[in-house]
Amino acid sequence: MKTSIIQIGNSQGVILPLDVLRQLKLNVKSPVNLSADDDKIIIQPVVRQGWAEAFRVFAESGKEESFFPDAFEDENSGWWVWDKQKQ
Repeated sequence: MKTSIIQIGNSQGVILPLDVLRQLKLNVKSPVNLSADDDKIIIQPVVRQGWAEAFRVFAESGKEESFFPDAFEDENSGWWVWDKQKQ
């Protein structure tokens, strides 16, 4: 895939095609690491550190309901009826 370096304000940039962004699971404002290796420019997604451990600790705490305090107050949802005719 061929592209050109373009002027963006006081900087230069490259427009990345949507299919490339989707392949890398990136979108506008996604944090990336940029580096150069010999004659290559390397763009890599920034992996969020510590999230898996944080979620594990949260799940083990038994406090899932505290994350959405009012969502679990009233388990009686008998007033709500799914209207199958509007599907």
